[in-house]
Amino acid sequence: MMQCRVLCGVLFFLQCLVSLPLYSVEFAATKKQLRLHYKDKKVVMIASPGRSGSTLLTDCIERASGKYKVVKTHLLPPNKKYRGKILFIFSNPDKAAESALHMTLHDAGFAAEHFFHMGTAKRKWVKQINKGFQQTKGRNLLACDALGCYPHLKKWLYTRTKASTPKKAQILAIKYEDLWKGSTIRAIRKFLRLRAFSLPPQKRRGYSGEDLLPQERLFREAYNVGSSEQPIYSAYDKARRIWKDAPPYQFLKIK
Repeated sequence: MMQCRVLCGVLFFLQCLVSLPLYSVEFAATKKQLRLHYKDKKVVMIASPGRSGSTLLTDCIERASGKYKVVKTHLLPPNKKYRGKILFIFSNPDKAAESALHMTLHDAGFAAEHFFHMGTAKRKWVKQINKGFQQTKGRNLLACDALGCYPHLKKWLYTRTKASTPKKAQILAIKYEDLWKGSTIRAIRKFLRLRAFSLPPQKRRGYSGEDLLPQERLFREAYNVGSSEQPIYSAYDKARRIWKDAPPYQFLKIK
């Protein structure tokens, strides 16, 4: 009986070792940190402008494969010396802006870190938020694209990348809204050569009324020219056009 228990314990321990990922997720907050991974072909970077499902995608990729070192970032595309793979995920910029506003109002630490991490964030905002800057009715994330969503999308999808065949692609750019489609999931599996990749059930985005601070309600009422379900903020008109024009997923290479 004792030998059986010992054997079962050993088998359970070995099973746990097999199920553990080989790598753990790293967040690259600076270009210097990102450059450390340029020559590693076993790196898969999960990039995004933020508040667009990158954490969810990162967790799913890490669980699906232990052969990759998973790095998450909000920086702009690396240069041609980068040898790994990249999943770039982006979403409806109006809803991403609402989410970013919510997080910055509820967590001052998040505000400072997120502005610092974004490669396109306005430098004045970075400095002011680090000094306790408070968003106002005339100056907030629904009135101004302070995180630079438009230049971020433009550089990732156009100016710093180009179209590619699936075989030669370094980047798979994905719309968050199409992430759960069977064709998108198959594209991810093929791009990263994963068999077990899957996603949890899709959840409704956004926050309920009771989750909103009075400031959020005020800012939404002042700048939303759409609806509560489909918000439209003029500060994100350019970013929205890029998002709308983009296919559910596309294969790209670094220029």
